[in-house]
Amino acid sequence: GEPQLFLLIKNLRGGIEVTKHAEFESRRTAEEDFSDDDARRHGVWFDVDFSEEFPRFMRDMEEFGMKFGRLGEEVSREMRRAFRFGGDGGRRGGLAGGVLPAGQRGDCRATAPAPPTGTARPGGRVDSSAGANFYGAGSQENPMADSQAGNRWLPLIGGTMLNVVLGSFYAWSVFVLPLEGEFGWAREQTSTTFSIGIFTMAVTFVLAGRLHATVGFRTLAAVGGLLFSGGFFLASYTTSLAWLYVTYGLIAGAGNGIGYSIAIPVVSKWFPDRRGLAIGIAVGGYGAGSGVFGPIADELLIPGQGWEATFRIYGIVFLVISMVGAWLLKPAPDGYAPEGWDPSQLKAAVTRTVRDFTPSEMLRGSAFYFLFLAYFMGAIAGLGLISQLVPFGTEAGIGSVALIGLVVGAVGNTVGRVLSGAMSDNLGRLNVLRLMVLVSAVAMPLLYLLGSSVAFFVLGVFAVYFCYGALLAVFAATSADFYGTKHLGVNYGLLFLAWGLAAVVGARLAGLVFDTFGNYQWAFFGAAVLSIGSLVCLYLAKPPAAEEAA
Repeated sequence: GEPQLFLLIKNLRGGIEVTKHAEFESRRTAEEDFSDDDARRHGVWFDVDFSEEFPRFMRDMEEFGMKFGRLGEEVSREMRRAFRFGGDGGRRGGLAGGVLPAGQRGDCRATAPAPPTGTARPGGRVDSSAGANFYGAGSQENPMADSQAGNRWLPLIGGTMLNVVLGSFYAWSVFVLPLEGEFGWAREQTSTTFSIGIFTMAVTFVLAGRLHATVGFRTLAAVGGLLFSGGFFLASYTTSLAWLYVTYGLIAGAGNGIGYSIAIPVVSKWFPDRRGLAIGIAVGGYGAGSGVFGPIADELLIPGQGWEATFRIYGIVFLVISMVGAWLLKPAPDGYAPEGWDPSQLKAAVTRTVRDFTPSEMLRGSAFYFLFLAYFMGAIAGLGLISQLVPFGTEAGIGSVALIGLVVGAVGNTVGRVLSGAMSDNLGRLNVLRLMVLVSAVAMPLLYLLGSSVAFFVLGVFAVYFCYGALLAVFAATSADFYGTKHLGVNYGLLFLAWGLAAVVGARLAGLVFDTFGNYQWAFFGAAVLSIGSLVCLYLAKPPAAEEAA
């Protein structure tokens, strides 16, 4: 006979109806891959001649995928997985269920029971409102649900552990005075170490993103942890600036960038329902690192053991923690959706892309450049002031300003990342970013005017760090929402370069303003102006889907 396969996809993004028709001439052979019992248990299987019709049909499906974006790619991929090839040159195979009739809006159901992994799975649906999951999200037959994919909280814990270690890089200031005291180096020379590390981190973040698919997340996380802890350990043997620049600046900086590139894309895929909160927790660990390890080194280890031993102790401790974190960073399966979650539950303010954008596609749109400028101006304002808080507080007569800045700043940075991420899940990414830079624009001048009061100094430092931490959490989630998660490592890495440039320029710019005018007034008010500029760019940034529609 001539069994026919009809694929009817209805109501695809505004009622698009596409019908694809392929005819297959079937034949029975004695070399069945499955017994009759297997066929009855797993669905109806046909032996077909793929030599002519199947390649043509697959080409049509690929064109369909390219035309209709991510949903089309999902359908095309599932159609490929529906077929099984035998050993006679690809002429024998089958499709479970035979015919896939269209059901209700957005539904595409097969009649056979669910076969094992690698064959077509019935009981799913194409959600036209989300365009991200071929199977019914959260259904009992969803192969990507929590019960089969694993505990998604473990990767979040692993990413947070790794980031706590990497965040200790910000505690560099506790090593500055001991090193200067022993070697007689100037502040500009020791500060260059941190600048080298930040720049290296930003560059390796992008490079690591290109390796996610080929090397793997766990492997790269382990490499990042090894380099970071190794850089700390080797820094204990410092006898020259060049050695310090290489070990702490280049080696630890590279480990920082590689390791920090892992948690964001892994967590984004595990938590499509609470992406902002999950990313906020993961990067919040990074903000907490300096608040955890900085005071321990400053108050206990360096006074009691010396800076050399402190570097070695941290190198060993960081290696252990980062290896455990890397092991827990299991990536989510393709098409994963939490059990019981419906993409329609997303708040209206949270804009999700209907397909994954490649880096070149992202760079062709104007949204990326508005986001880049907003990130750069917001980060340079925050980083510039953060770098000057200790001398500003000292000038304002605040006692124990270093300890206050380190602890309060770490708390504000961490809380800002977590809470702003959770807020963005409900209010929308761009709305939260706009709110944060607006608060910064108000808080920075007030901190300068009222910072001589200890209470207001603490409140102002908390607010500045809170808003700065929010940028790192919500911009990452925004990148995933705008451009998808498939190329998130590279896409967000390119956007993250804005932060890298701000880190290199911010401290020097704030110092230059102080040297020029003799006080911090214009540094604080200038930071407010930069925050307003960031706000304008955030209002100009539109989701790529809106740009394409226009």
